[in-house]
Amino acid sequence: LGLIKWFGGFNQKKDKENDFGFILAPNGEDIYIHKSEVRTTENLRENDLVTFHTREKNGKKYACNLYSASENVEAAIDATRFCLLNHEELAESTVSATFTLTLRNLINKRLSELDKDFLDGIEDEVSRHVKTFSLIAGAGTWPLFYKKFFDSKDIGELLRTAFPYECIPRSKLVDKDEEIYQFLYSSDEDFQEHFFEKHMSTLPISTILASVGSGILTKAELIEKRFNELCKIFENLYRDKSSELPDYVKAELKKKFKTQDEYLTNPTLCRILEPIIFKKRLYEKRLQAIDLYSDSKTLHGRIEYFVLGTLFGLLLQGNSADEAYPVFLHNLWKALVAKTIDPSDPELFKLFPSCITLGEKLSCEAVYWPKVEIFLCRGRECSSPKVIPRTGRHYLDFTAYDWFKHYGVNYLNESAPHNRDFPIKLAGYMNRLKEIFERLHCKACDDLMLPNLRYARVEYNDYEDGKPVKKSMAAAFCATVFKCANDICTEFGQDYYINNCREGTCYAIIDSRDLKTKCSVGLYICGECGSCCDEHAKAHPLGLCPECAAPLTLYADSGSRDRFGNIPRMVQCSNDTCGFHITSHLLPKKFNMPNCKVSIR
Repeated sequence: LGLIKWFGGFNQKKDKENDFGFILAPNGEDIYIHKSEVRTTENLRENDLVTFHTREKNGKKYACNLYSASENVEAAIDATRFCLLNHEELAESTVSATFTLTLRNLINKRLSELDKDFLDGIEDEVSRHVKTFSLIAGAGTWPLFYKKFFDSKDIGELLRTAFPYECIPRSKLVDKDEEIYQFLYSSDEDFQEHFFEKHMSTLPISTILASVGSGILTKAELIEKRFNELCKIFENLYRDKSSELPDYVKAELKKKFKTQDEYLTNPTLCRILEPIIFKKRLYEKRLQAIDLYSDSKTLHGRIEYFVLGTLFGLLLQGNSADEAYPVFLHNLWKALVAKTIDPSDPELFKLFPSCITLGEKLSCEAVYWPKVEIFLCRGRECSSPKVIPRTGRHYLDFTAYDWFKHYGVNYLNESAPHNRDFPIKLAGYMNRLKEIFERLHCKACDDLMLPNLRYARVEYNDYEDGKPVKKSMAAAFCATVFKCANDICTEFGQDYYINNCREGTCYAIIDSRDLKTKCSVGLYICGECGSCCDEHAKAHPLGLCPECAAPLTLYADSGSRDRFGNIPRMVQCSNDTCGFHITSHLLPKKFNMPNCKVSIR
């Protein structure tokens, strides 16, 4: 077997076409060939695959009886057989890549022509040497080999003979997951590890589940590639959907795990089942939900389960919403300081869905405005409120509003949520926490600052060692003063006030590191809208200047109109020497209310 290195061509010295050439053998040897020994009619081209015999003359080897594999079916059969039988030697040759490419091109040509003689001629060799089939697996038409050779063969039989898994057509793997699993289970550990690393993304998910359950697949980084699919299997089981596990998977899991709690001893299955079992117990209002959350190493670090475990755990123990709220906030701040949860974690949207009106980064906190019968989020119409409970859905899909209703924490009027209702109040708190969280980091060292808590004694019900107990604690009701706790930082111990604006439509962040002016009551004046306190809101409805504390004045320029036909407005400080102003396109909503006193220019 060989490749044409070159043949023919014009010889300038002899002024005629060459009638000879050279063949490149797999070992790199050059072998002379004269045209009188060529038995095919096509012109030989560079890298043509050829078969031939060799003879010697005067101690030199030359070729005879040469056939082109691309032209002659018998030569094609001989060439393919040779490659299969001598695969290892070819793989080590200096021209193996060229041989492989040429052979694949040959197979493509023969199969595209559905050459029955070719298929029949190599059937026995391919069947006996399946381990070498990867040599031709790159041919574009190679799946046609299977129709003739492997349709009747068992997947396990193929794999046991080292047939490349990646060469098996996807259609042949359907419903063969048990055979693949049994093959893997009976293999040695080194082979299992290599097989999973190579084929993790294409193995049947039931094979992976059985492998995880039996313990032959434990590598976390590999399991992570299919982790979401594994989760979906168990979620569907708990939802009573039709994704029934195959019998062999059930048998494997039953053999390994006798009780539900034993499943939690497997690290992967624990990660999958802990959240599901926890929600199930919480839905059934079983105190074991508290035990599961308390003992879990993973649920505490997931903000969705932190809220469910700490807040609804308190409700489960018989605490009222008013009792649970301050205790929950206290635990929330402890978790934030310990950096076990992040309020910007998207998982929080599973409990408090994102809002179209407020933007994708904030949760819906819609309230009902009966005067015009619409929902509002921070004073703007909310076209798709997410705060109405829908307890008819499965508990795995519950939002916080569904859980509140399930635990009897209802709106005063379910069809008309109000910002005094506990669920809305909590949604607003979580939003404000997200908004100020980045500000809670020290500007000097970037550490999260600690809250300077206001304390009040709170009695509440808890659950320890399987028994209800009464506890008392100092709980954080409202954290608005923060300080850096890094003792080598230049800002160490310095108190700063950080909160949202008290004015109902502004929601700007009040940060005493940026704002230096306070009103006479002692509250910082908002740099966006001039609001500060209830006393000055009555005396000066337009607000005070954040730079000098003088009253603000609202002007309207009667000489111009915007593109909507409105007279543009501008806010200025009444102190002529100050110069503070807010331009019309940045005016907060309160300056456009009909009852605002406007000076016309």
